[in-house]
Amino acid sequence: MRTLIKEWIIPFIIALVIASTIKRFLFFVAFIPSGSMENTIMTGERLLVTRVHKPEKLERGSIVVFYSKEGNVDLIKRLIGLPGDRIKIVDGIVYVNGEEMAEPYVENKDKGTYFEGNEIVVPDNSYFFLGDNRAGSIDGRFWSQPFIAAEDIKGQARLVIFPFNKIRFLDD
Repeated sequence: MRTLIKEWIIPFIIALVIASTIKRFLFFVAFIPSGSMENTIMTGERLLVTRVHKPEKLERGSIVVFYSKEGNVDLIKRLIGLPGDRIKIVDGIVYVNGEEMAEPYVENKDKGTYFEGNEIVVPDNSYFFLGDNRAGSIDGRFWSQPFIAAEDIKGQARLVIFPFNKIRFLDD
């Protein structure tokens, strides 16, 4: 019995503590259940996500995992608006602080969002997100509260890790 504890149970507990610490503070794996980020990230793919401890260091264009209080679920979208940014969408083109945002990853610039043509300002300690598949994404254009609080940001997507034949880095 003593050998069992020493050789199996103690190493198992140590491994469990190490794995829990890594998941809590360093990175985690996210599953993509929908097509809201296609063609950047495809339905069914799994991503390696690094934890974000300082959201103010995120850059516009980053792919971010966050908790949506409205949907009571974790979501993954592209960061469009930082605190204080003025966002306007005209004919599917996003303008940030009066300048057109270069979005080579968006193939279908969906038109007719509920604030099409109206300017919104991202509040302090909040962020604005859109899916890359604008025609197939329920995102900040449609949420009753279009902004995500800094404390709800969980991590930044870095790498597609599954399926194995599609492993690739996600460039910002």
